[in-house]
Formats: sequence, structure tokens, C-alpha cells
Amino acid sequence: MSLVIIGGGISGLFMAHMALKADPERDITVIEKADHVGGLLYGHHYPEDYYFDKGTHLFRECGIADIDSFMTHVPPESALYYLPDHGYSGCVFNGKLQENSHYPLVQNAQVRQETVQYLKNASSDHDMSNLSTYCRSVFGPSYSDHISIPMAEAIFQKKACELSFNALSIIGQDRVLSFDQKEWRQASNATSLVAFPDQRKMPDTLKNPRRRFYSKEKGTFSVVDGIARRLQERGVKIWMNTNIMTINDHRIDVRHGGNNHTLEFDTLAFATSTFATANLLNIDIQTSRFDRPLEHHVIHMVLSHAPISELAFFYNLDRPDHFFRVTNYSRILNAADDTRISIEVLRNDQTPIDDKDVRTYLADLCTLGFIHPSTSIVFHRTERLASGFPMMTNKNRQALSSLAISIEKVAGDHYFLGRGEKTAPFLQSEVLASIHKHFTHYI
Repeated sequence: MSLVIIGGGISGLFMAHMALKADPERDITVIEKADHVGGLLYGHHYPEDYYFDKGTHLFRECGIADIDSFMTHVPPESALYYLPDHGYSGCVFNGKLQENSHYPLVQNAQVRQETVQYLKNASSDHDMSNLSTYCRSVFGPSYSDHISIPMAEAIFQKKACELSFNALSIIGQDRVLSFDQKEWRQASNATSLVAFPDQRKMPDTLKNPRRRFYSKEKGTFSVVDGIARRLQERGVKIWMNTNIMTINDHRIDVRHGGNNHTLEFDTLAFATSTFATANLLNIDIQTSRFDRPLEHHVIHMVLSHAPISELAFFYNLDRPDHFFRVTNYSRILNAADDTRISIEVLRNDQTPIDDKDVRTYLADLCTLGFIHPSTSIVFHRTERLASGFPMMTNKNRQALSSLAISIEKVAGDHYFLGRGEKTAPFLQSEVLASIHKHFTHYI
């Protein structure tokens, strides 16, 4: 039996792993267009021997033994690092760097009181028509109108009525932060929506038991590189720099190594995005139906001194159009001599990031107390992520759903990500869980 997997990201590699587990003798080929595997998890490698992830990518156990074992046993044990309690996340809100939580602390007493009262009596029946109706049905009108809706509109630069109900989850803002423990207990019937007031003082019984982990060597790259090496040792063929020319029922024609090749298969699986899968199957995407993603830039910096903040990363909720998120490698790895940071910038136009922007962002970090005033830049590079930042509009959600239906009709028996799901999985953990559930049955 032969299996061809199109796409060498974490999804395609995990498919190969699951297929080998089901049948160790199966002939498996992974096809990847780029000159490396891993997709976004490949990271950025610079001649100066600096490595950066493409944005913030921390792994977390998902509770499925096959997946957790697969992910944690790939990097060398000496390189695997489990983040202790100091891996905090925060936010910039009302002009201050907030270190107790990445959910905004609302100082307006009336908004807090109205929100707590609403949550104590809130229904579990939420209106998912759009982000505006969803926020108001989940958090109540006061918090929604003053906090969550303006925040989401500033990030996505769209009206809340245009945004999908799940837009808040991608920006990590799907809860309300209680002011103190008394207020938190008052809303105890809605603990899934109300965050503990200070992550640094959270009781162990309330902490997520699923551990976060990372590689001390080269971050996410070490993970995907280790996966690829292990698969190759077990006989999986990984063809990089490979272009697909045609796909037939049980044959795929590719261009690899300067030559044309024909691969025959019993099973074909697409581990690519919905757009890429549609293109490979010659399905008209009709781009006019979609709202463009935001431009996503990542500024990688090596500083003269490590940040003085205890935050591993934080969101800018005051001016997300200025910069969106900052990652602090010294706190991720608990290494005082690691002076790397990354600054993510989202824009709705193609204006490039220039040196003036970089200096402005550094000055902002100093003003916020994230870095010491004497800190200077040793190295910096700006990368534009080709995929952009997902535009979480209803228009896109509906168009993607329609496109997935078209793919299912054309793909026939071929497997693709999201098959068997009402909505295509989005987060990495969701994607791997979907593959574990549906692809295992498929093969």
C-alpha cells in the first residue's frame, strides 16, 4: 500500500507518523514545495547564527496520548524544556504594561459591576451571528461595548458586525478578568469566562494541567526537524523543492530534482491549507469572495540586555495597529543571557517596516518598562509572513466553508484537513486532534 501526502508542515508529518503507526510497512512519500519542511514552524535562520520562531509558537500538551508522545519525544530529551510557572503572558492596557494577566483589567467600577452581575445570570445560549451579537450575549452589553468590541475592531480593522463570533479566540481575549478574588468568586458559575485576577498567585488546583514545552536549541525548528529525521529513519521519503503538475485518480506527476517523476498511490492526503488544496484540485477560489488577511510582519531583535519584565509575551491592546505582540525568549527559556525578542506588527496595507518604526517600537518598550532605558539593538531583521494574519470575518468563514464543500466533492476519496469536521480546524492542537481522529480512520 502506498500513501502520498502533499504538504510537509507539522500536519503532513503527523499524518505520516499516524500512517506508519497503523502500518509500519506502508510506502509513504511526503511532497513539499518549499526547500524545507515545517511550514511556519521552520523559523528564521540568520548567518549570524541567530534563530527566531515565526511569531509566538509555544507547544502545549493536548491530552491525547498519541499526539503528546509524538511531540515530546522528537527533540533530544536534553533540549526539551517544560515552561514553569514563570512563563507569564500580559498586555498593554490603558497605557500600562499589565503583568498579572493578558486579559485587560477594567478599572471602571460600573462596567465591572454590570459585567459581574450579567455573568452571574447569563444564559449558555449564545448568539453566534457575528462578533457583536456574540460578545453581548456572552459578556453582556457593558463589557462588550467598552472593551471587547472596540478591541477586536482595532485589531482587525473591521466592524464587529462583520467579524466572526470566534475572532476573540485568535487574539487570546475570550475571557473577562476579575478585579480581585472576591469578584472572581462572585462569578464562580461562569469560571470558563472569568479569569483569575493574578496568574502569579493562581492556586495549583486552577492551573492548566497540560504542560507547555519548547526546545532549548532552535525552538520550533528543532521539533519539526526532529520529526522529519525520525520519519526518514523509518523509511518515509520526504521530497522537498517539489512542484506538482497533475493529479489523477491514482497517480501524481511532479517536478523534483530537475526531473519529472510519476508517483502512483493507493491513498492521497492533502496536508495543505484550504486555498492550496483548492488550487491543486483546480477549483476556482474566486478570491473576490474573501477579505484579505492583514499584513503580518515580525521584527526579530537581539538586544544588548535581556528584558527586565517577567513576561514571556504580551499583547498590545491599546494600539494593536502600532504593534500587536511581543515575545521575550529570555522568559520562555528562563535564560538571563538570551536577549532575543520578536515584535509582531499587523497592518491593513502593504506599507513596509522601516528603521524609524523599529526605533519607535524600542522606545515604546522602554516607556512601558519592558526593557531597561540603556538597552540598544545588536541585531534586527524584519520578516513579512506570506500567509498574513487571518482575517476573522463572517465573509471569510462562510466562503471557507463553501470552499471546503467544493473540495469534498472534487476530492472524492482523497483526504484533506477538515474532512469530517463541521468547520475546518484552525489552531495547531485542533488540527492535530482532527488528524488523529479522522485520518486514523481514513487510512
